[in-house]
Amino acid sequence: MNKKLNTALFIIGATVGNILVFVLITVLWVVIIGYSFKPFLEGNGTLQSIFQVLVSLSWVVGLIGSYIVYNRVAKIMNEKIDMEKYFHPINLPFFNRKNSGPKQ
Repeated sequence: MNKKLNTALFIIGATVGNILVFVLITVLWVVIIGYSFKPFLEGNGTLQSIFQVLVSLSWVVGLIGSYIVYNRVAKIMNEKIDMEKYFHPINLPFFNRKNSGPKQ
């Protein structure tokens, strides 16, 4: 396999993995909040409102959690694997190096 194929497969795998981690953390948050508030939700309007806000914020918790997990996994992979050896660089220059600015 060449570097470009490795890069494409890595990006696809990392994206799918990041989405799975996001869903897992979000569902886990909702389950934890649900079981934590279950005994208190009978008839108390204030706790029901807090519960609804916490469940509504579950996607933010999942997003932040998946970002943290993704960054830690990326750092570990970067330390253990020589990325330049196996992957094509993704960061391409915006402007041509011979011309220092945009075309006019």
